[in-house]
Amino acid sequence: MNSITFKCEVVTPMFLAGADGEKPELRPPSIKGALRFWWRAMHGHLPIDDIKKTNGEVVKGLRTQEAEIFGGGGDTAKRSSLVIKTTHPEWDGQFKEYLLPHKGKGNSKAFNPITPQFFEISFSLTHMIQDFDLDKLESLFVLTCLLGGFGKRSRRGFGSIRIKEIKEHGEAGFKSFCMPKKLQEILDLIRLFSNYYKLDNSSNPLQISPIPSSSFLGGYPYIEKIQMGNSVYTDYKGLVHKVGVTTHDLKSNDPSLGYAREQDRFASPVYVSAIKYGPKDYRAIITTLHMAEKNHKAANQKKQDDFKNAIL
Repeated sequence: MNSITFKCEVVTPMFLAGADGEKPELRPPSIKGALRFWWRAMHGHLPIDDIKKTNGEVVKGLRTQEAEIFGGGGDTAKRSSLVIKTTHPEWDGQFKEYLLPHKGKGNSKAFNPITPQFFEISFSLTHMIQDFDLDKLESLFVLTCLLGGFGKRSRRGFGSIRIKEIKEHGEAGFKSFCMPKKLQEILDLIRLFSNYYKLDNSSNPLQISPIPSSSFLGGYPYIEKIQMGNSVYTDYKGLVHKVGVTTHDLKSNDPSLGYAREQDRFASPVYVSAIKYGPKDYRAIITTLHMAEKNHKAANQKKQDDFKNAIL
């Protein structure tokens, strides 16, 4: 069984809990769920279900391809081909962090998160999968760490991690690894999965966007735009505080930035993650996902742009 191991650093606190719902714990199901989410987000050009051509050839849809890698249920239930193991970061039970940092000490939602620490994640593939191997698995995990996060408020800058070292199966030790810091590097990774993206040099700031947009079928949140920030935050608290304040100032009852009102919830299609360039250099990377319109209400483009520009 081939395997690959990543030594990672927590960049912004992760609000993840184990079976008791209280003690912070980084669990394999959370990692696999994030990998599945971002794999799907890069495949907006795929039909959801298989398509049978007139010549009898079957084009595999998103559900089929996804199930081959991550497992699936229903009539075509399959086990996941991924085996994930983690070492748990140490945590200080006395340390408190706020899910809504912009509300300060008056915020009642204080938790014991996993704060900046180092830990390891190992992946193995139990069998061969067409068009998916350890190299692609490595690229997918790198993209997941760049664009997303793990745990609560991961769309608002929390739960970000960076990869520091990598050890492949059979190697004696770890090799240092530098996370991509340019959009072209990110685009190169995305194109291992989808050729339907380009670097848009005409935009300000630069961004990665789909080409051609007519090839994207919709129906689920695929990547529409990726932007990297120039604003430097000297610590993670400054970044997540800015994200929190901006969310509070611009959020309303439309789903453009997501909302949770009573039983009516809609996840934000704008995903903020944190990149750590150095000890006092934190920056935002923002991914805008296609919004499956809620109640036939389209996204407020200006509100999304105001939100992103304030952080970037």
